[in-house]
Amino acid sequence: MEHENFTDRENAHVPDNWPSLLGRAVDDVSRVVHAEMRLFEAHLAVSAEALVENASVALIVLATFIIAEICIVTAVIVLLHQWLLSWWLSLGLAGTTTFTAGLLLWHASIRLAGRHVE
Repeated sequence: MEHENFTDRENAHVPDNWPSLLGRAVDDVSRVVHAEMRLFEAHLAVSAEALVENASVALIVLATFIIAEICIVTAVIVLLHQWLLSWWLSLGLAGTTTFTAGLLLWHASIRLAGRHVE
């Protein structure tokens, strides 16, 4: 039995054109790599365009919020001036209130970030 297996292995056809087979294998692998790179480039281009579009929209929204905040703070200052009849007191109260609100939001964001890390 062992002798038959050995002769079967010897009689098995071994291709004589190894260089051409190796060349075809390298060519096939090269084509697959090039195709994958083209797909990656196409996907990357679409992702980059979407990212730029989202960033521009976010920047416009941020600018809108900043302008709205400036208008609201200005309106509060003018209202306080009408009520207190003093610009320095109106500006001081509005500045202190805005600063305190900023500190509270900053501490809240630190707490939220700490919860997500844990």
